[in-house]
Amino acid sequence: MGHLKQILSWGPTGDSKPLVAAAFDTVAPVCDRMVVVVGHQSDKVLNALAPRCFVSVEGHPDGTMFDSLRVGLSEVQEMDTGANIVIQPGDHPFISPEVLEHLLEVAGRYPSHAVMPQYQGKGGHPVIVPSNLLESLLQWEGEDGLRGYWRMKPDVCRRVEVKDPFVIQDLDTPEDYENFH
Repeated sequence: MGHLKQILSWGPTGDSKPLVAAAFDTVAPVCDRMVVVVGHQSDKVLNALAPRCFVSVEGHPDGTMFDSLRVGLSEVQEMDTGANIVIQPGDHPFISPEVLEHLLEVAGRYPSHAVMPQYQGKGGHPVIVPSNLLESLLQWEGEDGLRGYWRMKPDVCRRVEVKDPFVIQDLDTPEDYENFH
């Protein structure tokens, strides 16, 4: 992106907020507690999230996304080994409340499976992970991070086709930001 994308402005003029705050706010209503993994320029990310209540943990700024996820999952495990987890990257700023509720409903029907949205066959976020998969995820050493884990363990996944393209919205380039902003 050329600069810290988590603090880019997101939302309509007059009601905008930092990208990371938008991502946080989109799943916070269904979470009892929030864990935020920070890395590069963590002070700016933490300031962008003020005054929200959460636990922050330091990831390695040059690590992979899965390394950051593992740090967050370890914190969740210390907090509550029985917790179900909602994984929402800081660069996925929106999911409709209806889609989120639908994913939670599916997760309720399949309590031992991870539930993830997909749009036109492409996987997205947030991913709802039951506590029974936490230890397996923490021990995963395979290739391609979380995506590789789901590919190697398709029997623990429930993919839910949705009509909301925002579930696959990933803001990695200035073009992505301009196209979705």
